[in-house]
Amino acid sequence: MRAGSAPWLTPVVGGLIGAVFFLATLGPAIVRPTNLGWLMRHDTQTYLLAWHHFRREPWQWPPGKVLGVGHPVGTSIGNSDAIPLVALPLKPFQSLLPDPAQYLGAWLLACFVLQGVFGALLVRTVSADPVLQVLGAGLFVQTPALLHRHGHVALCAHWLLLAAIWIAVAHPVRRFAWRIGAWTLVSTAVAATQPYLAVMVLALAAADLASDALADWRAGRAGAAAMAGLLPPLAGTAIAMWLGGLFLVSSSGDLELVGLGNYSMNLLSPLIAMGYSSLLPAIPVATPGQYEGLVYFGAGWLALAAFALVQGLRGRGAVPALRLGWIAVAVLLVYAVSPVVTAGAAVLVDLTPWTPSLLSVFRSSGRFAWLAMYVAFLTALLVVARALPRRSARFVVAAALVLQAWDLHGMYWNVHLRASDPAWTAWDDPLKSAAWDVALPHYRHLVTVPPDMCVGPDTPSGGPHLPFSLRAGTRGLTMNSGFAGRYDKAAVLGYCAAIDRQIRAGDVSDDAFYVLTPAMRDVLTRATRTPLVCAVLDGFPVCVSAASYARWRTDGERAGFVPAAP
Repeated sequence: MRAGSAPWLTPVVGGLIGAVFFLATLGPAIVRPTNLGWLMRHDTQTYLLAWHHFRREPWQWPPGKVLGVGHPVGTSIGNSDAIPLVALPLKPFQSLLPDPAQYLGAWLLACFVLQGVFGALLVRTVSADPVLQVLGAGLFVQTPALLHRHGHVALCAHWLLLAAIWIAVAHPVRRFAWRIGAWTLVSTAVAATQPYLAVMVLALAAADLASDALADWRAGRAGAAAMAGLLPPLAGTAIAMWLGGLFLVSSSGDLELVGLGNYSMNLLSPLIAMGYSSLLPAIPVATPGQYEGLVYFGAGWLALAAFALVQGLRGRGAVPALRLGWIAVAVLLVYAVSPVVTAGAAVLVDLTPWTPSLLSVFRSSGRFAWLAMYVAFLTALLVVARALPRRSARFVVAAALVLQAWDLHGMYWNVHLRASDPAWTAWDDPLKSAAWDVALPHYRHLVTVPPDMCVGPDTPSGGPHLPFSLRAGTRGLTMNSGFAGRYDKAAVLGYCAAIDRQIRAGDVSDDAFYVLTPAMRDVLTRATRTPLVCAVLDGFPVCVSAASYARWRTDGERAGFVPAAP
C-alpha cells in the first residue's frame, strides 16, 4: 500500500476493520431483523417499541410523532432514541419488512464500519501514509467509549463526531462551499440521530464557520458571507429535529436538575477504566452515574498521548488546525465535568446551587467529553507522524494498536461471551394464550391499570408493558404505558391521575381491553355499573365490557377465554 494509491482504499480497509471488530465482539446474530431477543431489556426495549408502533400508525404531525406508546400522551421517534434517520425513511416500506422487525443491530454494525471509514479519513489529515491511516483506523475502532455505548444504539454514532472533526481540520484544502455543504449534511444527519451528538457537531460547525468570518474581517473583507454559511447547518438541524418529534416535549417539569453532576465526567476519566482495562488498576469514582462520562483511552491511546505530551514539552508538539473549534471543544469539556467537579472518589467542588436549571436539559453531561477525547487522539497521531520517520511512526502506532487490544481483550471477550450466549437473544413471551389474538382485534386500546409509567419500580402494575405493547403494536392498538428518554412529565402525571379516577369511578370503554392488578380489578368491578366480563389470561386479570365481549365471545371461548365471576 503506497502513498498516493487509490484514495478510497484506506477508508474501505478501515470500514472492513470496523466490521470485523463488530462481528468478533457483538457477532452477526443481532443484525438479523427478526432477532428481537437481545432488545427485550433495559433501554433498548424503548427504542424497539417506539418503532414497532410507529411503523403501523398513520403519519402524524410532525412525522416522527408516535401515539401508540404511552397513549394518550404519546411520544416520538426522536424522544425515544429510535433513530429518526433510519425510522422515517423505513416507514413507507414497513409492509415489506418482517413483522415484527428491528433495524438496531444493522445500525450498530454500520456505526462500527463508519467509525473505521472516518477514522482512516481523519488520520489522512495528519499523514499521507496509507499504512498509518489503516493503523489509526484500527485504533479509532477500538475506542472503549464506543463499545461501551452498544446498549444505547443511537449514541454509538461516534463516526459523526469523527466526520465533524474531519471537516473542521480539512478546511485548508476544501472550498468554502464544499464545507458548508458538508456541515449541513453532517449536522442534519446527527440531528436525526441523537441530540447529544448533535450539540457537539453543531458547536464545532459554528466555531469552524466563525473562524472563516474572523479571517475575512482580519483581511479587511466582510465576514457576513462566512457567518451566513452557518444558516444551512442550523436549518438542517432544526428541520431534522422537528421531523423526528424532538420538540414535542414542552413541559418544564422535565427540566429539573436531576442527574446533572451525577452523570458527569471525572477529571481522571482518561485513566478510569471501569472494568475495561486488563493492565491498569481500578480507580474509584465519586458518583455512580459517571459511567456516562467514560472516556477511558485504553493503554494504546494513553501511550500515544504520553508520547505526544513528551514531544510537546520538548518543543516538538503539534495540534490539529481546529482554529476556533478549540473553544467549542473546551466549553463542551467543561460542561462534561459538570457543576460537581470530581477527581477519582473525591468531590472537589459542588456548584449545583448556582447552576441554571436550563443546563439540566443535557443532564448526562459526561458524554460531551467525547469530542475532546477524539481531538486528543488525533493530536497524538499528528505528533507521532511529524516527530518520527515514516517507519518509526508505523512501528509506534502498530505497537499502540497491539497494546490497546491487549489492554481491552478481557472486555472484548466478556462482550463476545454474552453476545454468543443463546440466553442473550432469547425471550419468553408470557402471553401464550390464543385468546389474546382473538380478542385484541376488536379493540382500539390496550389499557394496563396502573400503567408502568405511572408507578415506581416497587409498585405492582397491570403487568410488564413490554409483551402487551408488542402485542398491541402488532394488532394496531394503542398502549397506555411505555417509556422515553424525554417525555412530557406534566401530561403523564395528569393521565396517571385521570386513569386512576376513571377506574375508581367504574368508567369502562367499549373500545378498550383492560389488564389490571387483582386489587384494581376488584376496585373496578365494585365501582362500575357497566356489565363486565373478566377472566385471567396467562396469569393476568383482564376485563372488558360485556357489550364488546359479545362481538368475539364464540371465538374467544374456543381460544380458551374462560369468563369468571367479577
